[in-house]
Amino acid sequence: MASLTIAVGAEQTAVSKLGSPASPFFLENNGYTESDLHGGIIGVYTERRAQNNEEPVLELYIDPETHVTTIFNNKLHFERSHSCNLQTYEIVQALWHERGINVKKMKWSAMSVDDSSTLKTIREYRESNGLGPRDDIKLVPTSQDWPIFAGTRYREMAYKMVPGAEIDRIIVKSQTSSDTDASDGEAPASEMIMFSFTVPLNDNKAAIDQSAAELAAEDDLNAGLQAAKNAMEAYVKNTQETAPA
Repeated sequence: MASLTIAVGAEQTAVSKLGSPASPFFLENNGYTESDLHGGIIGVYTERRAQNNEEPVLELYIDPETHVTTIFNNKLHFERSHSCNLQTYEIVQALWHERGINVKKMKWSAMSVDDSSTLKTIREYRESNGLGPRDDIKLVPTSQDWPIFAGTRYREMAYKMVPGAEIDRIIVKSQTSSDTDASDGEAPASEMIMFSFTVPLNDNKAAIDQSAAELAAEDDLNAGLQAAKNAMEAYVKNTQETAPA
């Protein structure tokens, strides 16, 4: 079983989660349920959500064609503390396993940015680098400014999603309201941060494949984001049409 350590005062107490993301009923055994909300949007729920446990703690879309995971809303930080609380990457991996998709095929993870600190970092980065307020930010590990975004909590959530993979690109895109409409009535996120995954290759194969892979990767990302956007729009429209008068 997967283990973790929780700080209690000055002590460290070891506890165990029930199973691993590849285990049958992993989410249920740890106190979570999932639902296909509409159009392929997945809602993950737990009774441990401290504020309105009828709302999902995670809303996301998995595109099986482009292998892009798009997280629209992440409220796991609203969970009450419990030994079975799962991290974002564990839930995402479990959802991939449940759908019969090898999580190692994941190419991108895209996440809505919902904290003021990171939004400020994005805004200041654009201003200091002569970018417009809606221009994309694109970084690779050799970029001088890579640590700015590699140090965010979003990268921490992403880096364990694909076992054995490395994050080789970070892209930040400004979103319109229709791109990231929230189902829970909150203001939609204005930015989305995306992480590209790559499995290290031997030197010879890397030299042959790297250029072609880079050309195709952003096409996959854009197609995956469009599929996620279409799914969210269908979900929001259905919610509006079926809401009580």
